[in-house]
Amino acid sequence: MCNAKNYIIIALLCGLGACKQPAKETASLEETRISAKNQRLLEELDSLSQILIKDKKTPGVTYGIQIGDSEPVYQSHGYAHLEKQEKTTEQNLFRIASITKTMTAISIFQLIEAKKLELDTRLDAFFPDFPRGDSITVYHLLSHTSGIKNWYETQMPEETPQDFPMCQTPHQFIQDAKDMFLFEPGEYFYYSNTGYVLLGEIIEKVSGEEYEPYLEEHIFEPLQMENTLMEKQGRETMKWAEGYAVKDSLQNPFTVADTYYAMPYAAGGLRSTVGDLLLLMKGLNSGKLMSMDMRNTMTNYAKVNSGDDVSDKDNFYFPKDFVFPERPDYLTKYGYGLGFQRMDIFGTTAIWHGGGIAGFQTVLVHMPKSNTTLALFTNAEMPGGYGHIWEAVQRVLAKIE
Repeated sequence: MCNAKNYIIIALLCGLGACKQPAKETASLEETRISAKNQRLLEELDSLSQILIKDKKTPGVTYGIQIGDSEPVYQSHGYAHLEKQEKTTEQNLFRIASITKTMTAISIFQLIEAKKLELDTRLDAFFPDFPRGDSITVYHLLSHTSGIKNWYETQMPEETPQDFPMCQTPHQFIQDAKDMFLFEPGEYFYYSNTGYVLLGEIIEKVSGEEYEPYLEEHIFEPLQMENTLMEKQGRETMKWAEGYAVKDSLQNPFTVADTYYAMPYAAGGLRSTVGDLLLLMKGLNSGKLMSMDMRNTMTNYAKVNSGDDVSDKDNFYFPKDFVFPERPDYLTKYGYGLGFQRMDIFGTTAIWHGGGIAGFQTVLVHMPKSNTTLALFTNAEMPGGYGHIWEAVQRVLAKIE
C-alpha cells in the first residue's frame, strides 16, 4: 500500500529549511529565507498539479501546507468526481491508505503511556495460538520487523477490479496470516500491512473499544479532526472524492468498487482531508496526543536484532527478483520508525508517511527544522504507480535547489 519511491516528494520539502545558514544570521533573516522557499514551493506544486491534470494523469489534486502556527494554505485542481464534474477542493475526503498506520501507531503509544501496554508485549498475550506469538512483539509489528507476510500478496488481485467480492474481516485476515512468515522476528524490515491489522485488534482488546470509536475519542475529537472516518461511513453526507484506476490516461478511466476498500482496516482504511492531516501533525508535534518523549520514540529509526537502524538496505528483506531502486544523491538516510517513516535529506530530517491504494495516492510529511507540514492527495492510480508522480516532484526539487 505504500511504495518506497514516494520518498522523492519529501526531498521537495527539504528545500524549505535544509540548507545550512551561517551562524551569524539573525532569526528574522532565516525566517524570511524559509518563507521565500515556501512560497516557491507553493508555486512549483501549483505548476506540477496543473501539469498532472493537463496530461490526464489524475482527475484531481489537492494539497495543504502549514508553517508553524500560521494558517494553512490550500490549493486544489481538477475534479473529485469526473462523471458529476465536481471540482476538487480541500474539503474532499480522499482515501489516505497507509497514512492510517500513523493513527494506529499513535493509539498504541497512547496505550503504552497509559501503562496498559508495552513495546515488548508479546503477541501471544492477545492471540495465544498465533504461531511465533511468543517471540513477536508490539515493537516488531510497529516497525515492520515481525516477519509476517503482507496479506494483500495473497489476497489482492493482480489487476484492479471493478467488481471485487466482499472482503474478509480483520479476524479472517489474522487467521490467514498464521502461515505467512518470511523470516525470524526482528531479523529484517519488511513492510507488512498484516502487522497493522494485528495492531488494530490489539487496540480493541486493550482499550475495550472498537478501533474507530477509539480513534474518535482519543485523536479526532481532541484535535477537532471532523472529516476523518472509516470508508464505510459518510458517503451520503460528506464530499467524497472518487478514486480512479488509470490504464493509459484518463481517456479510459474506471472507478473502483467500494468493496475493494473493505480490507485495509487499521492498516489503511481511513478517509480524510488535507486539513485534518495538518491538524494531526500539529497535534502530534505539540504534545496533545502523547508526551514528546513518546513522540520521539515513535518517529526515530527502529532497529533490527543486530542493533542497526531500519535504514540500510542490508536490513531490508526483498524477494529474490527484487531490484532495490538506486537512491538519489540527496537522500543520505531512509527508513522506518514505529509508525512513521523517516528520512535524512541534505542533512535535514523529514518525518512522513505515504499511502497508495487503487484510485488514490497520498503523502503526509513534516519537516521539523522549518516546522512545515505538507499533505498532498491525488485520486488516481497513475501509470507506472508511485514512480510517475514522485519523479515529477523530483524535477520540481531540481528547480528549487
